[in-house]
Amino acid sequence: MDQDLPTVPATLPRWLLGSLAVGLFALVALQLGVDPYGVWGTPVAPCCTATKVAQAATERMFKPYQVADTTPEVVFLGSSSIHMALPATWPGVADDRVYNLALDGMHVPELEGMVDFLLARSETTPETVVLVADLFWLSARARAPRPGFSVDRLDALAAGGPTAWWWRVRETVLAREAVGASLRTPVASVRAEGQPMSIRGQAQLVNPRSARAGWAWAWAVDHLRTYGGFRRSTRDLDRLVELVGRLRAAEVDVVVALAPVHPDLRLTMHLHGLDDDLADLRAAMVSTGPVWDFTGGPLERSDWLDPGHVHPRLGAAMVAVLSGQAGEVTDGWPVQLVDATAARWDVDAVVERAAAEPELVAALMGADDEMTVAVGIEGWLDQAWPHPPRRP
Repeated sequence: MDQDLPTVPATLPRWLLGSLAVGLFALVALQLGVDPYGVWGTPVAPCCTATKVAQAATERMFKPYQVADTTPEVVFLGSSSIHMALPATWPGVADDRVYNLALDGMHVPELEGMVDFLLARSETTPETVVLVADLFWLSARARAPRPGFSVDRLDALAAGGPTAWWWRVRETVLAREAVGASLRTPVASVRAEGQPMSIRGQAQLVNPRSARAGWAWAWAVDHLRTYGGFRRSTRDLDRLVELVGRLRAAEVDVVVALAPVHPDLRLTMHLHGLDDDLADLRAAMVSTGPVWDFTGGPLERSDWLDPGHVHPRLGAAMVAVLSGQAGEVTDGWPVQLVDATAARWDVDAVVERAAAEPELVAALMGADDEMTVAVGIEGWLDQAWPHPPRRP
């Protein structure tokens, strides 16, 4: 016995296609309107799109897009200390033509990728590159690119055209992470009162201040993870020198510097036997020309966020030194312009400190977990850096 089969209304396919089109349009409108990574040039609404929280951990992704769009005249390259400290300003250059391309935890393979990207097109080749080197760049253990770094992305942006456009759409509009970032941005903007997360590549911190308890933990992490078991990549040291040569061969003015190192972190490097590695890094950089050496301080912990990161309030003064507008950063922080005639790095001060503070050395070297080391450092800090008076 035949039965009538259910029929599909003629309007259903059109309704489904229409719904899909409306949904896609709404998604694109949301992503372009919020612009969670700051790569589409959408005007910022302080109330709801200014605090782009996704930028806090995605600088390897969004920074190349911004560089491709801004075509800066001056670019900063460095690790997290430069990523957080240096404002994207330069004397005689409009602010929108200066960009901080430093990356948290950058090392030489990533630096090489960024240099290739900058030199690939005349539009992205800056007139000046400020390269601030630190020892972590040469860590053989940390050579693998961190999540978010992509040579394919850099190559696509360098080539331009439809491929670069598709990369941008796929990563910042269609990706699930991008949609989630757009949904979080308005809430973060309200909570942070519209404070941006990044200004021309410089990370912005909410009420940046030194934290005494955080100091001990950050120092313990650097002591055990960053420099404990550190092994230098000699090949990367040679490549670093070659990269400076490549930039100068492309008629880029390269300003070379050594990143600030707090004496506490300098002690950690000494205890792990890295004095020669530091000296070799300095010598290699000096072999390329004069080098601004910021490793002498400042000594006050209040001028730092933690042992590895100088406070952003000193960033403008660092730029003044690097641009040749000043001779020192601040009182108590002498900055040296060293060349091939400079003496080898003096280690007497750190050797004397290690001998004079056996309790601190015991706290640093007496355990292999961060918590125990941090507690030991905290006990030593009770005397070296007492707690501020508590409010009644």
